[in-house]
Amino acid sequence: MQNESKIEESKIEVLPVLKPISLFPEFIEKIDGENKLKSNVITLVAIDNNDVYFVAGLLEENNDISNENIINIDTEDGILENGKSAKVLLAKAIDLSVIYKMNYDELIPKIQTSWEDMARLPYVSLKDQLKIVNWVTANLANQGSVPKLVVIRKKRREEGSKINGAVV
Repeated sequence: MQNESKIEESKIEVLPVLKPISLFPEFIEKIDGENKLKSNVITLVAIDNNDVYFVAGLLEENNDISNENIINIDTEDGILENGKSAKVLLAKAIDLSVIYKMNYDELIPKIQTSWEDMARLPYVSLKDQLKIVNWVTANLANQGSVPKLVVIRKKRREEGSKINGAVV
């Protein structure tokens, strides 16, 4: 039991929450369903036991101010592990309309960003982190605008290796 606890603690330390990272494009292409990822950039928002929850990173800013589901991030004010400021290069906005859920161990081999590069990438700014947390909290409390939860898992079928994005 103690070993399981240590494994979970090390997982939480390994994958960064609120830091844009990239997935292999081949993985993104295999996801089918109406809630496909819009790019190969994701931002983890939570880790729970053996599951990770993430949102899509967007390569362009959102110019539609009426779309409150997309938060433009301050790319000039990212935060490195040592607390210094750095430019966020992988994403310019985050789409919070869909939260994706995937098994931690299934996600790891799909990550394109190397562990060394991941350690050097900045987190989104503190201001943007608060925006994300406040948005998720407000929308989970408001039953009328709860974000979609899409579970990504391997399809168990013989004819191919498609990945299923099932909406919960």
